Amino acid sequence: MKAFTDFKFAVQCRMSDYRPFANAAHADRDLESLARGTIRRLVHSRPSQHGKSSDTDLFTAYCIGLNPLIRIICATYSQRLARKHSRNVKRILQSSHFRQFFGWVPRFLKDAEDDWQIQWPGAGQSATFLARSIESPALGETADLLIIDDPLAGSLAAQSEQKQSRAWNSINNVLMQRLTPEARVLVIATLWTVADPSIKLMEAWRASRIPAVYLNLAAINDDGKSSFRVDVTTGRVAYLPAYEVLWPEYRDLKFIEAKQKEMLPEDFETQYQGNPIASSGSFAPEECWRFYEDAPAMECGVIIVDTGLERGDHNDPSCMLAVGFGSNGYAYILDAMQGRWTMAELIYNCYAFYEQIARRLGAKSVTEYRGILPRLIIERAAMGTPLFTEIDGRNARCPHFLPIALCNPELTKPLRARAQSHKVQSGHVLLPKNWIYLREFKRQWLAFPRGRHDEFVDTLAYALKFEEVIRQEALMHRTLAESPNEVFDDELDVEGALNW
Repeated sequence: MKAFTDFKFAVQCRMSDYRPFANAAHADRDLESLARGTIRRLVHSRPSQHGKSSDTDLFTAYCIGLNPLIRIICATYSQRLARKHSRNVKRILQSSHFRQFFGWVPRFLKDAEDDWQIQWPGAGQSATFLARSIESPALGETADLLIIDDPLAGSLAAQSEQKQSRAWNSINNVLMQRLTPEARVLVIATLWTVADPSIKLMEAWRASRIPAVYLNLAAINDDGKSSFRVDVTTGRVAYLPAYEVLWPEYRDLKFIEAKQKEMLPEDFETQYQGNPIASSGSFAPEECWRFYEDAPAMECGVIIVDTGLERGDHNDPSCMLAVGFGSNGYAYILDAMQGRWTMAELIYNCYAFYEQIARRLGAKSVTEYRGILPRLIIERAAMGTPLFTEIDGRNARCPHFLPIALCNPELTKPLRARAQSHKVQSGHVLLPKNWIYLREFKRQWLAFPRGRHDEFVDTLAYALKFEEVIRQEALMHRTLAESPNEVFDDELDVEGALNW
């Protein structure tokens, strides 16, 4: 009996510069089982540039060759990619290699670019193929085979809860409802986050006791634990034999290592190893966080202000995070304030929060504030610059002085967090045990950089970056305030000796 592997080598190797690789046999076996109905649900994850789309097109043509009456819906994240799949499948069907393999030639009764029908003499039904984006309607259509190739268009779409929700609703409430009772489903995708629609599908199948298989082929499997096959219903895992790289004939170890060096660890883990949440690239695993009930005496502290846009449900909120630095060398999260505020509300909250934290750190009067809380640092983003300008102007006009500094963002948020992640992972940061923001704080760090919000990540990264400078400045202010021969100058010089 001819199998999908035979078809792939007979067609693809002759129509392109395709280079076969032995490790693809693991996927070929499951695709063969899906084509013949032995399994009904298959989710397959494979690295970028490792033949996912090519195998999808070949598998579609193979299923039509086995059953000229099959009805197929192919859905992906864009209509443009869906049409590309349609063109590639038709090209395979019209090739001489297809005719030689199956012994018949398709004749198209209907031949639109993304909606076509194959005529089969003497049959009341004929094979149909409908190519759609995930969010395009497939109402009125019926499918014996549903193919979903990447429901989300990359990591940016995966970070959007709105896009994830729309993709899931389209798959679950539209596409899955078009299936016949004996229909099969193939999902071939990169699993970007733990909330990925592909993962939700597997959770739904497991809850409904629908037999399904998840196959992950990692780019590197030298430990024999990165590539595996999971029975979704039972949760049983079967690890695949170890290999150095998945496709050495085309993407050798040098290529993979170069990708690994130029990418953030969590991006490499997601795109090349099939881990929605990176194990080696996680900035702050759950086990790294330490907690306190009663904070010790603090040497000093800092407040970081990450401003969002003004009010609006879809805008990131503004966030102020207060971090205290203890004499024992640890950093303690003291408190936070978060909300979608107007500029007037933001200014008021800066003054109120600064005074609240200064007194909490032990300052008994305004003159002691800068010795214990020397800076409120504002990031130059969103409303940050106008906020700094407004407070700086008030400092010049009135005695209610608020020591501020404007911080220029360097690099990207992931790189800033990555630079300080060793402090978090080593237990340098302690969280208040019964803090109102504790759950959200940990959630943002665990989901970063895939989560929707990251203000707690960025503010803590800044606080840890400036820790030594803050300690030195607090000591300087305390020394000047205690000296009988020195006059304490409360003028703010942002461009002075301390370069923020």
